[in-house]
Amino acid sequence: MKCKKIRDLIATDYIDGEIDGQLKATIEEHLRTCESCRKFEQDLREMVIAPLKASKRRVPPEAVWENIKERIKNKKPIIAVPDWLERLRPVFVIPKPVYAAVTAVLIIAFVLFATHPFNGRSEMGSYLEEQMQYIYYVGVNGTYENHMDVGTAIEEYLM
Repeated sequence: MKCKKIRDLIATDYIDGEIDGQLKATIEEHLRTCESCRKFEQDLREMVIAPLKASKRRVPPEAVWENIKERIKNKKPIIAVPDWLERLRPVFVIPKPVYAAVTAVLIIAFVLFATHPFNGRSEMGSYLEEQMQYIYYVGVNGTYENHMDVGTAIEEYLM
């Protein structure tokens, strides 16, 4: 076992004497071979366990216990959820992966709609509109109908 795992076990169950059997033997074997973990266990016993064992046990006055018991008795009961409503709970509980998938789809849809012009004024639409205006101004049969003022003599000559 790695030192990190051993230290976690020492800090939780080993130091309290809650580990039995093979795991306890594994930790003790590791402590015999690893100076760093042995120091960790010793420091833990000196800084955490020893002060707790040396402290006096304090018993609160009987009035405190009576006050606690009275508050428990007078506590308002939690309103019970009707049985039919409790049976509907699974219908409305949506797993986290579903939330994630729906959120991803909404974000993708938003990005697509925000970046793609769906209002008919796309670049292709603008280009086609300009071409249609040009054809209208020039004339369908190739003759120039004076629908626009070109403004220069060379343009008037060429058109």
